[in-house]
Formats: sequence, C-alpha cells, structure tokens
Amino acid sequence: MDGKKLSGVNDKGRFAYLMYFILPLILMAIIVSGYFYIKAKHISFTMFNEKSEAYSEAVTDFVSPFYYQLDAFTLNLISQDQKLNHFLYIGLTLKLNDEKSKGNVKVFLPEIRSRLLVLFSQQNASELLTIEGKNKLASKAKEIINLPIGGRQRVYVTDVLFNAFILR
Repeated sequence: MDGKKLSGVNDKGRFAYLMYFILPLILMAIIVSGYFYIKAKHISFTMFNEKSEAYSEAVTDFVSPFYYQLDAFTLNLISQDQKLNHFLYIGLTLKLNDEKSKGNVKVFLPEIRSRLLVLFSQQNASELLTIEGKNKLASKAKEIINLPIGGRQRVYVTDVLFNAFILR
C-alpha cells in the first residue's frame, strides 16, 4: 500500500472541502465583521452628534455672571499681644446672582461697606495669615452682605473674591 492514500481523501476532495465549507465560513465572517464595523461607526456618529447637541445647548444656556468691584479697604486689626500694630489692605469683588442684586449693591453701597468695615476690623491678624482664615473671612463677608438691607431688599452674593490682600 501506498502511504499517500491512507487518509481516503484525494487532492480533489480536499479542494472541494475547502470550496464548499471553509470558504463560505470565511466569507460569512467577513460579512458579519463588516456589518458590526458599520454599526459601530453609526453608533459612534450618533453619540458624537448627541454630545455636540448637548454641548451647544449648554453653551447657549450659559449666562454671564455679574460682578461688582468694591473700593479697597484699609484698616487696623486687633493683635493678640496688643504690642504690634497690624493693618489690612483688602480689595473685594462680589460675584452676584442677577442684575437686580447688582442694582441693589449700587443703591445700598454705604450700608454694605459699613457692614464689611465692621467685620474686617474685628479680625485677628494671626488668623488671616492662613488660607482657612481667608476662606472663613470670605464666607462671613458673603453672609453679612446677603442679610436683608433696607427692610426687604436683598443682595444675592454667590461668592466674594479677593482682588488684593495685604496684611502687615
């Protein structure tokens, strides 16, 4: 017997096996992968468009904040040991909620400045040297400004920003 013919399949049979079974499987795999590739492109394209639409809506909904810069304050501070004389030079900008608050700041500016001057003069110089002390002072200033003015009028301050802060 010949060693080549033991398997029982001749060369034409192998070629036919490849033509009728393996080649269609490869063709199907190419078609399926092409389908999923196109589907994935479509999904990413629609996701990109949804994100860009949401971004454009967010950009159009952006409202410019209202700022009001106050004149700087210069005042003496309380010292722990009463031997050193400290002074504070502080400049503030108020970030306001709306245009009406900006108008109220202009109308009631003397009262707002008076409240802030009293607050600043009660501060301790050693506390203001730390970041926590400055943040605490900003939040106290925000609370004091947001109190009702002239009966029912209010100023809605969302943040107090420091323009200048010199402690000597």
